[in-house]
Amino acid sequence: SVIGRAFAYRTLHDIHPVEADKLHLKMHLNGLEKINVLAAEHRETDSSYLFKHVLIQEVAYNLMTFSQRRQLHEQIATWYEQVHADDQSPYYPLLAHHWIRAENTPKALDNLERAGELAFQNFANEEAITFLSQALALDTQTGYRVEPLRRARWELLLGEAYVHRSRYGEGQAHLEAG
Repeated sequence: SVIGRAFAYRTLHDIHPVEADKLHLKMHLNGLEKINVLAAEHRETDSSYLFKHVLIQEVAYNLMTFSQRRQLHEQIATWYEQVHADDQSPYYPLLAHHWIRAENTPKALDNLERAGELAFQNFANEEAITFLSQALALDTQTGYRVEPLRRARWELLLGEAYVHRSRYGEGQAHLEAG
């Protein structure tokens, strides 16, 4: 449930915290599939699973302690960084999500910034607005305080993204803040 509503067997296997349980993981997943908790898609190279309902995933997620969830989010983010070390760009939003939940503000901000910049470069202005706004909010909420020039760059990109979406008032405010 920490990985997400949809997850690959390989990811679950690699980050599973109890080594002895890894031997029986397929059996447990098949059991959950039989009682309609999960839907499976089996392929030659890997299997993936989907919680049949988001509420089931949320209940499973909330049954864990906060420290368990935080540790698993950190393991998942680290796994994605290692497995996709050659090109993490498709995973910036996912990495940001897991680093936020792992309470690793510097890594979360790095990935939100990268996701925002990439979205902006690809003319996905609404996504850029989302990621850069999250970065600004996280920086403020956590008190981490990135360097002023870095924060100013986020404000400028955010302002431009708002202007590209014809939201001139919001754009102007961010451009002035930048």
